[in-house]
Parts: sequence; structure tokens; C-alpha cells
Amino acid sequence: SEMCIRDITNAEYGETRKQHMPANDPDIALVQAAHTKSRIIANKAHRRAPFPDAAHLLNRTNMAAAAETITSWPGYAPTELVDLPEVASHCGVARVVYKDESTRLGLGAFKALGGAYAVAALIKQKQADGIAAEAITVATATDGNHGRSVAWGAKQAGCGAKIYIHQHVSKSREDAMRVYGADVIRVDGNYEFSVARCKADSEANSWSMVSDLSLIHI
Repeated sequence: SEMCIRDITNAEYGETRKQHMPANDPDIALVQAAHTKSRIIANKAHRRAPFPDAAHLLNRTNMAAAAETITSWPGYAPTELVDLPEVASHCGVARVVYKDESTRLGLGAFKALGGAYAVAALIKQKQADGIAAEAITVATATDGNHGRSVAWGAKQAGCGAKIYIHQHVSKSREDAMRVYGADVIRVDGNYEFSVARCKADSEANSWSMVSDLSLIHI
């Protein structure tokens, strides 16, 4: 019912990053000016209530199905919780931890699960309709993280994958998706251009888009 909000100083954040990230991580160099602020907020509207287990929401049934699928994948393991004692001390709380998703399935992507699970669910539905996985192609536009998950998921499912990237995506990210057999298409322009091209090509070729955003306004 009460929340303590306290920003760690940039110097402390930088020190934490140094402990858990590569020494050449460019983000560390960005952490320079130090500042601290804190305030206490009493959430007077807070009320304990049952989990909103409604059919149109992410309910227990859907979460159980996702857990069953994801934990069956090769290489699956719970990811590590890393203690941040300096941050906890600064915030005046007993413990602060963060969940390190960088090791998830060996992908090095913080969106490792969602895209792959969406592909798995799509293929399961298509197979129930009598369509073989080999006849299905999934497509998405990405900066790298979501696309890596989709490419990995497509390889596991045995379907094709078309991954659209924009001109500013690094070659290393492109290569990381090709490793899983995906066809990676680089598009001139920014991310929005790659999304529009992916959508148009998917509609023209009857591919199934597995997007991590809403396409209503595209």
C-alpha cells in the first residue's frame, strides 16, 4: 500500500553495470553526472483483490499453457536473479534483485520468450487446421531482440521465417538471426519502414505476421 521511490545516483548505476556487464559496454560511458532524489508515496487507492482471471485477459489458463510450452523447449532453464545490495542499501530496503534475461536460451536477447512462444502457438493452431509447419512462413520487423526470438522459434517449429530489419540495425544482429535459418531482409529507412514493408509482403504472400506491436495504424 506504500511505495518508496528513490533513484540511485548515476555513479552507483554505473558501478552496478560494471559488475554485471562487459567492460566495453558503451552504456557505462553514458553514466556520468550524479544525482539523487527520493519521495514516499502512499497509495490510498490500493485494495487487495483476487487475480483478474477473465477470459479476455492474460488469465491462469493461458499462463499455464505458456509455461508448459516454454519449459519444454531445449535449453530451457530459469534465469538468474542477481542481487543488487548497493541499490537496496541506497533505497533503504532489505533486498533488490534483477532478473538477468541475457542468458535466456542462449539468444542474448531480452525478448527471448514472447516471439518464440507466439510462433509455437501459431504453428499449433495451424496444424490443428491441417496445415503442416513446413508450409507456414512467419514474418516480423525488428531491431534485433524480437526477431531473434521469432527466428529461434521458427527453427524449433520447423517453419520458415522472414525477418525485416531497417538500415540502422547492426550486421552482428542481422547475423545472429541468420544463424537460426531466417531470411533477413534489410529495408532502407527506419523501423517504421521495415514494419510497413513486412506487413505489405506478408499480405501479398499470405505469411503470418508475428509482431510485438499493434499494426492498427500502419
